[in-house]
Amino acid sequence: MINNSKTKNLNRTSGHRISMFKNLVESFNKNGYIVTTLAKGKMLRNLIATNETKIFMAKLDNRKGDNAQMVKLVSENFLLRKYAKTN
Repeated sequence: MINNSKTKNLNRTSGHRISMFKNLVESFNKNGYIVTTLAKGKMLRNLIATNETKIFMAKLDNRKGDNAQMVKLVSENFLLRKYAKTN
């Protein structure tokens, strides 16, 4: 039994998990959005919440041949910048 486990291991080693989340956070900060799985998105939302005011998590349809549910994390700042240009 695993008690007091604050993070899921996602079937990866600790080094792989750390580098994966560093890359995801960097990509999110650069582009304003990322598309990832639901489990990674939930964990990543907690990491990014310290930097961003609001993060929206939109569920996407399953990709063909992929059983994991996909989500799109979008920052509020990205939406404001994107729709400010169109108006």
